[in-house]
Amino acid sequence: PDPPFVDSPRSAAEWLRDEWANVLMCVHYTAEHGYPMYAIQLSRAVATYLERSAHWEDAARVHELTRRVCRRIGDREGEARVELELSLVRSRTGHYAAALEHAVKGIDAFRALGNKGGEADMLDHLARLSWLSGRNQEALEHARKAIALFRAIGDRHGEGNALLHAGIALSYLGLAEEAMAAFESCLEIANGTGDVATKAMVVNNFGELHFSHGDYHSALRLFREALAILRAAGWRQNEAVGLNNVANCHEREGRRDEALHFYREALAICRETGDRRHESHTLSNIGSTYLGMNLNAEALIHSQKALAIAQNIGDPYESSRALQRIGDSQRHSGQFASALGSYERALALAHELGNPFLEASSLMGLGEALLCLHDRKAAERPWRQALTIFERLRAPEAESLRERLDTLRTTGA
Repeated sequence: PDPPFVDSPRSAAEWLRDEWANVLMCVHYTAEHGYPMYAIQLSRAVATYLERSAHWEDAARVHELTRRVCRRIGDREGEARVELELSLVRSRTGHYAAALEHAVKGIDAFRALGNKGGEADMLDHLARLSWLSGRNQEALEHARKAIALFRAIGDRHGEGNALLHAGIALSYLGLAEEAMAAFESCLEIANGTGDVATKAMVVNNFGELHFSHGDYHSALRLFREALAILRAAGWRQNEAVGLNNVANCHEREGRRDEALHFYREALAICRETGDRRHESHTLSNIGSTYLGMNLNAEALIHSQKALAIAQNIGDPYESSRALQRIGDSQRHSGQFASALGSYERALALAHELGNPFLEASSLMGLGEALLCLHDRKAAERPWRQALTIFERLRAPEAESLRERLDTLRTTGA
């Protein structure tokens, strides 16, 4: 039969779903039989598919081979590009130190070559790598430098990606209006270039902003829209992200059995793909859901597993989230002093990260533990600090915390 006609990103992705293993064999054959440029070109052609479909170890092996080919023929630009691809796949599995090492080699090489496009690509990747590691201010700085370079060279696709990553960093820093502006600019570019994958991530992040302000109905609609796009595109890692977000909406609205269904589906994808960061994130969410169902032992087990993974991959953001949930479980089981210690550790990490929502959540838990230890005045101080942050973020937690403080003041309990 005639081969299928490939004339769009979607048809290319469909073809690669069937043929990616054969393409990798072609890369190996051409690398070993004196056709270095074919090996390099084929590995680039399949790189995005391998990364988005979570074939990360296969991707790493082919990129290592391509790097050796580039060195053999003296292709310094090709070698720098391979460092970017290696950094990307290593970051997907939570190997942040290795990812950073590849990224630094890559950006140094692009700068030495005077390759502004390569430098912009690497700055954008460093932005993503920085917020994955919890360094949000640093992420924002990298993203802004990338945006400036992409605009200077007229790369609209690159500019859109960098705006997305700037928006994510801004949202983590609690700057919702600036984040929204970045996402809107990114969406305009994605619509113009036909970049469906980036559009899905923008829609997802719009949902995150609605969720953070307590508008769970709008958030769920946006998360479902993004999830449908991600599934159609076969983007497995971000499908798990979308499932987590849908589950979060169900959990917040009290539909915990539905939430657990989506969390478990997300967890299966994380484990299938080797995505350790989001495995930790999902386990923390499952722990919170079990706690809401008064299943404290199950909640603690899942939160402890989340913490172990986060610490293993060196992720301070997920470590702080897991510690908060461990503190919640300890407090509900009457281990108030242990809970206090967990909240203090979570708060220290949140403060170091400069993440205001994490900081306020840790302060709220700290106040709960202090109140359980019968230190009413000590409880009031972290709660007031948390309330100030929640009000600035326009977070729904502000209202319930304000009520708790009013009750504390009027009844002394």
